[in-house]
Amino acid sequence: MLTPPPGFVVAAAHPLRWRLLGELARGDLAVRQLTALLGEPQYLVSPDGRSAAA
Repeated sequence: MLTPPPGFVVAAAHPLRWRLLGELARGDLAVRQLTALLGEPQYLVSPDGRSAAA
């Protein structure tokens, strides 16, 4: 019987989250930089809805 995967693995399987992880693996980025790179609105990139100051 297989053990279910940890929650972080399941969460990382979402396409947008996987893209975020890929960009952040290359280096630190501000929320506005991530939104520009990914072409996604800030509310999808930043979980708490606040923009990080760069």
